[in-house]
Amino acid sequence: MSWILEEEKLLKTEQNHPREHMDTISVYSLYLNGDSSIEKIVTDTVTLDWNSEKACKYIPKERVLQLIQEKKKQQTSVHYIYKEAFMYLVDLEPEHIQSYVGADTGVSTSAGDSFLVKIPVVGDIIVPQSIFIFHSMNAVYFIFQEIRSILRKGGSSTRKRVLISDDSNNNKTRKNLNT
Repeated sequence: MSWILEEEKLLKTEQNHPREHMDTISVYSLYLNGDSSIEKIVTDTVTLDWNSEKACKYIPKERVLQLIQEKKKQQTSVHYIYKEAFMYLVDLEPEHIQSYVGADTGVSTSAGDSFLVKIPVVGDIIVPQSIFIFHSMNAVYFIFQEIRSILRKGGSSTRKRVLISDDSNNNKTRKNLNT
């Protein structure tokens, strides 16, 4: 959508605008360190595909898995694993915008009482229609957690040594010790 058309729509916000399909959605990859603090945020824009069976826009599961694999390798010195994903989607009905703006966010949405919804990684990410003024706020969040390695830098192995004492006075083998 051109910026001129968007500005014209914004000037007419007192009218009820219908929900529209989004062409793209922002995808944020959040990298958490061992203390669960955000170390880095990487932002991408993903073009949505059309699902003719469900008549909706979506990110195919193959693309979701590809994004996760690419983003896991974002940092070379630190290793991350995929933890979870969320979608933030403002799915207000057009007639609820005015009451929502002036209220304490008491309008119930189709996602419950929150616009942030946990999404499974094993399937397509369906992106429902929303009012155009919220399109720039709608986003998908992938969260990656740092993996702490078993061997620390300059440290020793965390494996325990097992010492087997050899009692030279006892000629029994280990197998026969219990007899």
